[in-house]
Amino acid sequence: MNANRKWNPDKDDWPKRSITYGQLKYRLDNRAEKKGPPVVLHNTQDIGTEEFPEPVTHWIENWAGRSSEVSLNVIKGTEKLCREEAKDIGFTCVIIRSGIHTKTNQYNEDGTVLTEFNAKSGMYQNVVADDDPHITVYMGFGLDELVVQGHIYIVWDEKALFNMRLVKDPQRERKIVLEGREKVASEYWLI
Repeated sequence: MNANRKWNPDKDDWPKRSITYGQLKYRLDNRAEKKGPPVVLHNTQDIGTEEFPEPVTHWIENWAGRSSEVSLNVIKGTEKLCREEAKDIGFTCVIIRSGIHTKTNQYNEDGTVLTEFNAKSGMYQNVVADDDPHITVYMGFGLDELVVQGHIYIVWDEKALFNMRLVKDPQRERKIVLEGREKVASEYWLI
């Protein structure tokens, strides 16, 4: 699949294929460039009610061990923005693969991630480029039905709750756009 194909529920049919968290975990744990321990799912508190349901968030990245680098407000803000985006699209489950970061993988024409050998570590690593602040996520209708992966772009805003918000005007608020990509508030690919 072309890595630049964006999924848009307003233009495209809903994805007809999904994977489970178990299949996703297997994929992530068995990547050639995988470093570190196996992927672990970190659950968060369900804040919705039966009358007013909210999308459930889970983390793959463990920010708890990086408390000196990441504040609780950033974690709460990240979860809030992911829930907003999922709810807007119609999803009920979000897995946060990477919290707010400013690097993105580079892709071959066939959609595979570009890698390079790092002589220092003796391992292959993904080729990355600078990008606007974003959250990398998987979304779907539950841990047994994940259908898209993608990026949710954010803006640091002192007036917003947790000092961050979703991009509202990509043409004005997005600064870095890689070749073959567009200025968008979010972008999704089928899993």
